[in-house]
Amino acid sequence: MKKILSVLLAVLLIMLMSLPAFADNILIGSGALGNKQLLTDENKVLSDSEYTQLSGKMQELSSRYSFDFCVAFVDGIDGDIMTYTDNYFLNHGFGQGDALDGCLLLVDFDSREYWLSTSGFGVTAFTDYGINVIKERFGSLLSEGDYYSAVDMYLSTAEQYVSQAKQGLPYDVDNEFPGYPAEQYGNASSHNTVKGIAISLLVALAIAAIVVFSVKKSYKEIQFQHSAANYLDDGSLSLTNSYDRFLYTTISKTKRESESRSSGGSSTHSTSGHSFGGGGGKF
Repeated sequence: MKKILSVLLAVLLIMLMSLPAFADNILIGSGALGNKQLLTDENKVLSDSEYTQLSGKMQELSSRYSFDFCVAFVDGIDGDIMTYTDNYFLNHGFGQGDALDGCLLLVDFDSREYWLSTSGFGVTAFTDYGINVIKERFGSLLSEGDYYSAVDMYLSTAEQYVSQAKQGLPYDVDNEFPGYPAEQYGNASSHNTVKGIAISLLVALAIAAIVVFSVKKSYKEIQFQHSAANYLDDGSLSLTNSYDRFLYTTISKTKRESESRSSGGSSTHSTSGHSFGGGGGKF
C-alpha cells in the first residue's frame, strides 16, 4: 500500500512540476490566434529560415493588431481563385473577433494567379485603391521568383494599411499611399470601361465605313445637275395657291444627370454567406 501511495505521490509531483509549462502552451495556443497556421508553403519555395522569419512576423503582427495576416502558397485549386481563397480563409479558421478581421494572400503556382481576400476590418483597411497599390508593389517580385521579398513587402504594406485604417483614415483615392497617385491606381475598372468603350466605337466606325462604301459603290455615278427641271415631267405640277399657317410650338426638356464619380471605398462580394473584399491578378 505504501508503495502504491509513493508512486501516486511521485506522479502527482511530476504533474505539478509540468503544470507551468502546460499553462504556457495553453496561453500560446488559445485566444485570438489559437493554433492557426498563418503561413502555408505547399511548394517549399521558402527556405526554413525564411519560413521561420515570415511566420514569426505574421504571428507578431496578428497579435499586435488583433487582425490575422495570412499567406498561402498552393499548387492547384478547384474553381475560381476568388471563391477558393475566400473558402480557404473560412475553412482554416482565419479572422479574429465576430467580424473575422483578417486578410489572406493566396498564390497558386499551377494557374500562376494570386488573390487577396479581406474580411471584417480588412474590407475597411484594404480599399480597391489600396489593393491596386499592393498588386503593383509585390506583383513584380512574384514574377521574378523572389517569394520571400514578395511576402515581406506584402506584410509591410498590409501593416501600414491596418495601422492607418485604425486611425480612421484608410489609404484611398482621397488619402493616397505615398508615391501611388489615385489617378493611376484609384479605379482600374473605370479605366477598363473607358478603354472598352473606345474600342467599341472604333469597331462601330469601321463597320459603318465599310457599309457606306459598299452602298455607294452599288449606285451608278450621276452627274451633277444645276436645277431640278430635268427631274420633272412637263405638266405634272400645277401650283395655284400657297400660304403658311403657324400652328403651335412644343418644347421638351430632359433633366441631364451629372456623371457619377468614384469616391473610392471597397468592393465586396459574398462567399459561403460571409462578406469579403479583395482583388488579384496573374504573375
